Amino acid sequence: METKIYLLLDSNNSIRYVGKTIRDLRRRLSNHLCEAKREGNNHRANWIRKCLSEGYMPTIQLLEEVDGDGCQEEIFWIKFFRDAGLNLVNETDGGEGTLGRIPFFSEEHRRKLSESRKGKGHPQSKETRRKISEGGRNRVVNETTRKRISESLKGHPVGEETWELIGKAHIG
Repeated sequence: METKIYLLLDSNNSIRYVGKTIRDLRRRLSNHLCEAKREGNNHRANWIRKCLSEGYMPTIQLLEEVDGDGCQEEIFWIKFFRDAGLNLVNETDGGEGTLGRIPFFSEEHRRKLSESRKGKGHPQSKETRRKISEGGRNRVVNETTRKRISESLKGHPVGEETWELIGKAHIG
């Protein structure tokens, strides 16, 4: 299965959302617009409605095509752009499910959940936790992927502020 990792851009061509799909990109953008118009209640839908109310439509752009479900690549790019300081409207860290979603629980409820889970499951060594933490860091993008990204960006100017943020991310 081939999966497309894509970006949604605002009127300044700033990246606001990273997603994945196996569909045609125009169809995927249409789905996002329909969801927003049907009162979808999430950050992305709210942002799209704001764009439309200001008189412009977000644009969709291919970032890369990957073999498989694209979960790891989506997670990588969301982290990459967030680390670069971009204000993404993604509610989660990517992949499938609600990974990284901020729970809407009170402090007391979170404390009770934490207490109920202590001592359960498989404890992990400091080395294992370090490896998990470093999981997406220092990812090498192969030459084929670099060419796809380059081709997909041609003819679609990205705002100067976005390039500065990406540049700063590469320095550190």
